[in-house]
Amino acid sequence: MTARRALTLALAVILASAHPAAAQQASGDTNRQPRRQLLEQVKQRWMAVVRDRLQLTDAQMARLEETNRHFSAQRSQLNQAERGIRGEMRGQLSGTATADDKRLAVLIDSLLDIQRQRLEIVRGEQRELALFITPLQRVRYLALQEQLRQRVEALRQRARAGGTLPDSDPGGF
Repeated sequence: MTARRALTLALAVILASAHPAAAQQASGDTNRQPRRQLLEQVKQRWMAVVRDRLQLTDAQMARLEETNRHFSAQRSQLNQAERGIRGEMRGQLSGTATADDKRLAVLIDSLLDIQRQRLEIVRGEQRELALFITPLQRVRYLALQEQLRQRVEALRQRARAGGTLPDSDPGGF
C-alpha cells in the first residue's frame, strides 16, 4: 500500500471515531471490517510511513510507539473535555433562553486552558522524543503529523459541506 493510501485510510478511521458517516464517505469503505481491526491496520501503516520517512531503527520505533501511547492518552482526555465544553457552548447559543454570559466566560476560559495543556503535551512529547531521535527526525515527524492533521481537517470540511456531519453549526462549536 502506498503512503498516500495509508494516510487516506488513517484519515477515514480518525473520522470514524467522531463521525462514522463521514469516514464511510471518505474511505469509500462500507465498513465491512470491524472498526478495531481497521484502526489497528491504520496504526500499523501510519507507523510504517513514519519509520520509512524518518529512517528509524527498531529501538527508535519501539520508543516512538511507547511515547505515542503515553501522549495519545493525554490528548484523548483533552479532546473529550473539549467536546464537552463545545457542546455546552452550542447549547448556550442554540437555546431558546438567553445565553448565560457568566457561564460562557467560564467555558471560554476552559477552552483556553485546554489549548495551554495541549501545548504542554507537545512540549513534553518533544522533550521525550529528543532523548532518542535527532532534531531532523523530530522536524520530519512534526511535518508528518501536521500533514495528517490538515488532511483530516480537509475531509471534515468536505463532509460538513456535504451535510454528512451533525455538528456543522455556524459558530464552529
